[in-house]
Amino acid sequence: MSVNDELAASGRFVASGLPAPRMSNTTTILLWTAMVAFLFGGMAAASQGLFPGFRPATFAIVALIFPFAFMAFQMRGWFSLNKKIAICVNPDGLTVDKWPGDVFSFGDVKLGLWTSALHGGTTNGTALHLRCGPHRLVVGGRDHRLAAGARVDERPVQYPNAWMPASDFDQLLTAVGRRSGLGVHQPAPGAPTRCSLIPCPNWFFSDTLAGSLAAFSAPFKLGFSRRAQFAPPSLAIDVDDNAVWVIDPTTNTVLASARLAQVTATPAIHTYAKKSGLTMPVMVVRIPGLQERLQANRPLTISCRDTRFSWGTQVPSEPPPAFVVSGADWQTLVEKFGLTPYLAVTSDEVGGAYKRRAGFRS
Repeated sequence: MSVNDELAASGRFVASGLPAPRMSNTTTILLWTAMVAFLFGGMAAASQGLFPGFRPATFAIVALIFPFAFMAFQMRGWFSLNKKIAICVNPDGLTVDKWPGDVFSFGDVKLGLWTSALHGGTTNGTALHLRCGPHRLVVGGRDHRLAAGARVDERPVQYPNAWMPASDFDQLLTAVGRRSGLGVHQPAPGAPTRCSLIPCPNWFFSDTLAGSLAAFSAPFKLGFSRRAQFAPPSLAIDVDDNAVWVIDPTTNTVLASARLAQVTATPAIHTYAKKSGLTMPVMVVRIPGLQERLQANRPLTISCRDTRFSWGTQVPSEPPPAFVVSGADWQTLVEKFGLTPYLAVTSDEVGGAYKRRAGFRS
């Protein structure tokens, strides 16, 4: 029995903390613009004698306090990164070591989805919402899948407070589900797995401008792309050990189906930022009858922006892919389509992905 299994058997589970959500990109760039304007405008006014007793250099020193204070405010959440949070399941509720003495009622436990706007609105996993008075804790299950028909009451969240691997999260849900009435259960063995294909937003493939223009334009590019980030799936792939079905999720119409042996999938990469050489893995999938049904002049091209995944060998280049999938769906498609020998997984740590996203180097 592993350490995690022993903890679960005792009703104790351990989650890893995640950074607190930062301000939106649009708000951040507006605040930086205001601070820069205040700095240079104030220095110019001081040089004209409009601020008696303030020299331009003195005003600059005072004004620079605001950017440093703002950066400290933005970085506050990193202190919680990978900090261990113990959750105990007791007969009368759940306890969290972060708030000793508080009991989180089973009746207030709800489920939601853990999504990622930066990955095109794909689903990172399942989120468990706990409440006790003013205290809230959202635990994300990385790559966790809910069985079809599971009740989801909470709105999707991008920034849970903590996370667990899917296997540990399943054990937590099982322990909570017995008492909370959530009715959660794992997908039936052998049942097809549904993978949602979301259209790739155009900002995935845009080079940022050099130098300071990149820092200025990127937040606006993200801030004004909310609709693209949360585009609904336009296709779905149901796959089991023997066959694959391509589904229109709005009507549940089967557009094409084939045995897995008839499906051809090849690995490729797309360089989405030519100046920096950043790439994303792509799979090129050919399913008999699909191109004709979609009236497409190219095969199905699917990518994943989860920073854990890449191809471990040299593969050909490909134009921008049409669809993006979540990390869990990517792993499923890679396995079912026979691409596992090509796959390289750099890390399963959520914190590492957050650091890379924020520009930190390990």
